[in-house]
Amino acid sequence: MLSVGWLSEIAAGHFETEIVPLAMTDGYGDRFEGKGLLTWTKNEGVRVEAWTDGAALLLASLGRAPCAPGELIPDEFYLRLEGQTRSGEDVVIARITREDYNVHTGHSTVVWRIPQKSVFSSVSIVSRPSSAPRHSRTELLMSPVLLDWPRASDTTYENPHFATSSSARD
Repeated sequence: MLSVGWLSEIAAGHFETEIVPLAMTDGYGDRFEGKGLLTWTKNEGVRVEAWTDGAALLLASLGRAPCAPGELIPDEFYLRLEGQTRSGEDVVIARITREDYNVHTGHSTVVWRIPQKSVFSSVSIVSRPSSAPRHSRTELLMSPVLLDWPRASDTTYENPHFATSSSARD
């Protein structure tokens, strides 16, 4: 399981875990397998760096638009990342754009550097202890956390016709 210190890492503003193995798939049947590093910081949000196979698949799709101009990008076009941390937790990111990678002619490796702006879902880290049937789940924050909590406000509704008023606090 994740070490007990991972909560203190998040509270301190930085969390990092290695993902081995890692697989990214899309709705068209393309699959990229390898390993990666998931990082979350309070100021930058989530970042994934990964090294996978599949350079030929990406090179073949260069210049091919996922849809016609003016149409919504289909769900099949987004990548889904699934993997496991070294200590056995499952990691899932359901929607990632496929624009943040580098390939080189003659090499089969794809180098992915996926910043927060390319992640369109939460990051789930799910722990399944073998001795207990309960599951624990952690959702990493997707955007920088609030530096100050917004203050509460009071709203008052006045009805002059009936000479009444009511108030609510949020």
